[in-house]
Amino acid sequence: MKEYLSLCVNFHLEPFPVRRGKVWKYYYLYETTNKINGNKYIGLRTYCGAYPENDSYLGNGFKISKGKVVSGFKNNTRFAKELNKFGFKNFEKRIICFFENKRDGLISERNIVNEEFIKLPNVLNMVVGGGKPPTGSGRQNNNYGNYWTEEMKKNLSLKMKGRYKGEANPNYGNKWSEDKKRKLSEKKKGKGLKGDNPNSKKVRIVVNEQELVFGSILEFGEWASLSKKVAYNVIANRKQISNKYTIDYENFKN
Repeated sequence: MKEYLSLCVNFHLEPFPVRRGKVWKYYYLYETTNKINGNKYIGLRTYCGAYPENDSYLGNGFKISKGKVVSGFKNNTRFAKELNKFGFKNFEKRIICFFENKRDGLISERNIVNEEFIKLPNVLNMVVGGGKPPTGSGRQNNNYGNYWTEEMKKNLSLKMKGRYKGEANPNYGNKWSEDKKRKLSEKKKGKGLKGDNPNSKKVRIVVNEQELVFGSILEFGEWASLSKKVAYNVIANRKQISNKYTIDYENFKN
């Protein structure tokens, strides 16, 4: 415990409730241990409730509800595999410390769950700590500025190899006959490419004061001898690319 705390910032050993609107929240760092083999997982939890010590969350997206393990994600992580193999009763969670805000918690998690930590044989974490699901783009992305080193990428790649191999593959056991493949191929051929797709964007151009309307951007590209990529780029950026015809963007609907 002391080893973990030495890497934490601005922490509290006692529960520290934080008011967010009408809700009280607790930010805490936890360690969940497999009591059979000693393997462990460390994570940061945001808990909404009065008594964090009664939080049934185990870690890695899993919690206990009505005597069963539930998760809002389709996890196939090392933690998930061990939980499935040994059962939740053989796992024990302890709270390491509390924080006044999520930022301090994420910094502390990253300090502990670093590249060296996830290489340890008894650790179930698969990536370095301190990350969050992305919620925006550019600087609005809460992972903006976080970089993966080549060593981190290689380490994650080694851990993820074979994740969907054999029976672990969700399509394992599903076999498509050659006849079924052929029928699906024939059904999909050319669909949506020549303007028969109701969602296709129609392109209107003017050539020598004569109006031409194409059923799709792809159809326009073929007429103008443009590749699919170039045609889409021209329309997306509302360019005029020829003095022989004018693309009518005034009435063009995105």
